[in-house]
Amino acid sequence: INNINEIHEVLLSSSSINENISGGVIGVLSSPDPDGPNDENSLYTYSLTADSIFFIDSSNNLRLKPSSSLDFETKNSYPMNISSTDLAGLKAEIQINMTVVDVNEAPILSNSTTGYDMWASLNQTLPLLFVDPDANDVLTLSISGGSDKSFFKINEDSSSGFSLGFNTLPNAANYDDSDNDGVY
Repeated sequence: INNINEIHEVLLSSSSINENISGGVIGVLSSPDPDGPNDENSLYTYSLTADSIFFIDSSNNLRLKPSSSLDFETKNSYPMNISSTDLAGLKAEIQINMTVVDVNEAPILSNSTTGYDMWASLNQTLPLLFVDPDANDVLTLSISGGSDKSFFKINEDSSSGFSLGFNTLPNAANYDDSDNDGVY
């Protein structure tokens, strides 16, 4: 009885990765051999046919290039072929669809006004324009810091979004902000 080199498997420990992780590891490749781990042919070389942002490192990890990250909202899956070749040249291949997992991303203030110089009026407001990468999320705003936060409120309008306004008018004659300098 002669021992013949039998086809091995190609396994990937995970086929998904969270979005926005630069250079992240997707999964570890392995090739269980029916001839056993001590067989003379049981060392493997892996190759990848996929988008150029993916590669297989020296530890057999399928990963993203360090300068690359994935965005679920732009593209949520990537087809790829991974092959494993043993020392005798026997090749096995798998086709996978690598999935990008959506994570909750923070909204971004698109009008980054840090100051607003004006005389106070209850009718004056500062528009707060936010962009949320997660299109179906409901945005809720609150004022969480600052010693003068009680002077302000957030207004919500279904057509124009959010704005920052005065809750109560500051005292223009005798500054009543925390530093008594009229800067709130």
